[in-house]
Amino acid sequence: MKKIIYHKFGDADVLEMADTVMPEVSETTVLIKVKAVSLNPLDWKIRNGEMKLMSGSKFPRGTGIDFSGIVETTGSSIKQYKAGDEVFGLLDVFKGAALAEYIIASEKDIAPKPMGISFEQAAAAPVVGSAAIQLFDTLVNIQTGSEVLINGASGGIVMFAIQIAKTKG
Repeated sequence: MKKIIYHKFGDADVLEMADTVMPEVSETTVLIKVKAVSLNPLDWKIRNGEMKLMSGSKFPRGTGIDFSGIVETTGSSIKQYKAGDEVFGLLDVFKGAALAEYIIASEKDIAPKPMGISFEQAAAAPVVGSAAIQLFDTLVNIQTGSEVLINGASGGIVMFAIQIAKTKG
């Protein structure tokens, strides 16, 4: 199986394609054939070593948090998903490793891929979508008629924040 890894902190030049063992599903996990991955500023900050106090310094490491794909097989206690299901989700923020042919995810970290969107679109949603949800669930108590200014609103988070604000207010 192919996987993108790195053996030291640095820019994109430290990334390499490696042959690795196929991940094994456990009783409580899902094996997913990856169809698309998105990279966020958090991914490259971790790769550059800017977050090593939280992410650690153990190598080799994979990269990528957001993904979409097709369930290949499931552990015996998984009830919500079966082989062939289209899903999307995010891996542990500081362990990443979605840039691979296959990944292992827990049931709580995936969701059914919405029909009508591509694998690429689904893979672009988890980190920015969850950040927008946290914005409104944690920081802002939006009410009908409220006005919200999102300073620097040029990235992916704002697309989700606008939709959330519309549904809440």
